[in-house]
Amino acid sequence: MRDKKEITDEEIKKLIKRREEENAALHKLLKKVTELKSYKSKSSKITN
Repeated sequence: MRDKKEITDEEIKKLIKRREEENAALHKLLKKVTELKSYKSKSSKITN
């Protein structure tokens, strides 16, 4: 009897794919936040 569950290659591939999708989503979000901060700082310079 085994005490550790074997992880199949298929499960590993699914986990890697999900992690890559999460990273891509975080990257998009970070890019958007950076754009908004840049826009905000530009607009505040104009109004001041």
